[in-house]
Amino acid sequence: MKTDLTAKQLEFCKWVLQGHDYTYAYEQVYDTSKMKKSTINNEASLLMKNEKVLAFIESVQQREMLGVFNTRQKYLDKLDDIIDSKSSTMTEKIQAINTVAKLKQWDKRQAGLQVDYQEENDIQAVKYARETVIGWNEVPQKDI
Repeated sequence: MKTDLTAKQLEFCKWVLQGHDYTYAYEQVYDTSKMKKSTINNEASLLMKNEKVLAFIESVQQREMLGVFNTRQKYLDKLDDIIDSKSSTMTEKIQAINTVAKLKQWDKRQAGLQVDYQEENDIQAVKYARETVIGWNEVPQKDI
């Protein structure tokens, strides 16, 4: 990716993108041995307000999120294939349905949305079926 950032600005971005706070990132890149903590905080904050730095960090984060979304979508597509496949066993189909239901619930909770009553009932029905049908209760349940 071509950028107009200096080497130090790029290094600062790397530290921030790894999840470190701005002050820590600044201290890793620049010589702060003779600076007060308040000065370091101010300089780090100013650097984060730099339009080029901010744009670079946001673009990398967007690309990473798109990659996660694409991977997740491929995973959901594979689960749909298992559910729709005639060659899948009933156990595999139930596991796939259960996993999709959990993912949808998790998505809604992450977005701050209320999981509706019907979805809760559907998940309870799958759990009941798994527990009461011979052999299904032996299927390991994996939480995502």
